[in-house]
Amino acid sequence: MNAKTINWIIIIIGIVLIINLSRSILDLSNRSGLVGDAQERLREVQEENAKLREQYRHVQSDEYIEQVAREKLGLGKEGETVYVLPKMNELDIKQKAEATPFPIWKQWLNIFL
Repeated sequence: MNAKTINWIIIIIGIVLIINLSRSILDLSNRSGLVGDAQERLREVQEENAKLREQYRHVQSDEYIEQVAREKLGLGKEGETVYVLPKMNELDIKQKAEATPFPIWKQWLNIFL
């Protein structure tokens, strides 16, 4: 082989190496972006996990259990009197609406007619 052929082979090998190196650099930069996104997501999940752990500790506390027992179960401490008031249902609301007098415009209309 002569020197000219060897130079062309070296140039072709160099071009192939440059192309492969460029592809590897692009792939590496894309993957570093993915790693950054994954780290950001990990940080968010860790913050959410910390909030949930704090909420769990609060729910397990005696104060919270006492609050729920008082509000939802109607329980109280020794010596306390617990009053349970009935809730107004739709029937009570309709009965009260029917018991109210005519609207004011109907009362005026009845006066003049």
